[in-house]
Amino acid sequence: MVSFPFIAGPLFFLASLWVPFANPGALTGETLQDKAPTLNKPKACAECHPKQYDEWKGTLHAKSWVDETYQQALKHKRRPRSCYACHIPASVLERLPKRPRPRAELKDAGISCSSCHVKEGVIQGNLGVKTDAHPSAKSPVFAKGSSQLCISCHKSKVGPVLPVAKDFLASPLPKKGKTCMSCHMGKVMRSIAVDPKTGKDQGPKRKGRSHSIHGPTDAKFLAHAFRLQAVFGKEKTQIQIQNRAGHRIPGLLMRAFQVEVLALDGKGKTLWSKRSLISGKASLAFGEALHFQAPKAAAIQAKVSHLFSAGKGIKNLGIIYDKTLKASKN
Repeated sequence: MVSFPFIAGPLFFLASLWVPFANPGALTGETLQDKAPTLNKPKACAECHPKQYDEWKGTLHAKSWVDETYQQALKHKRRPRSCYACHIPASVLERLPKRPRPRAELKDAGISCSSCHVKEGVIQGNLGVKTDAHPSAKSPVFAKGSSQLCISCHKSKVGPVLPVAKDFLASPLPKKGKTCMSCHMGKVMRSIAVDPKTGKDQGPKRKGRSHSIHGPTDAKFLAHAFRLQAVFGKEKTQIQIQNRAGHRIPGLLMRAFQVEVLALDGKGKTLWSKRSLISGKASLAFGEALHFQAPKAAAIQAKVSHLFSAGKGIKNLGIIYDKTLKASKN
């Protein structure tokens, strides 16, 4: 029976980055002033940025406060408020490089649009396109190569959450121009704003990032963290499963990966098998690999299952990686 500890605490992956563009509606100065308080409401943003809103709505960020596991975990924490800053953050921009302060209102919005894009009542983005919809400004934080918003929360170790941002910063990836968004926010080409009355795209199509924010709940995305390699010898087969994520895996003590490696003969029959657990207590660092030695084989198969403990036993979320390598016939 595989087991690993449940330690109450927050669940979150990487901070949301909402890139604002021009709202086509021409508003009077009075209307603009009246609209300012709505900058904290995601549904107000959805009027002109519906695609980004729909993407964000399905993320762990949007659910960071209402998530059932998180709410149950708070009941077991001696200092639950230590989790609030990153689960219901006010402006992250106003506190960089420190952790944000928690906000008192609109908690159900979790890590909202305003958490990452509002500073002193002004919408911040990478272009600073002027619009009558709201005050806007260009921010260096959204410049290419910046991961500052994500790092402000994800460098911390709180409860079961591990400091994956520190791992990323210590890796060679930032020097190669990689950011958190490089992996977690896919590239898109689209007109960012729409006319709220007609729904038609406004402005030119631009390169941007999806706000889906892929994380460990996305099995297809999670599979990219693993790479199977094998050297087929005359007597032995050397096998390794490497961590290709930009940080340790997993990033949460409640999450684990059960690895099963099989050596197969020419007919696909199992000659040998071995299991290993990657967990928060025995994590796999960036670039690190699990090593196995199997008998001579015609093929090697690796399966990785995603396990999660939420205080009610261990739940197997299914196989997220299944790869087979065959020996050369030469």
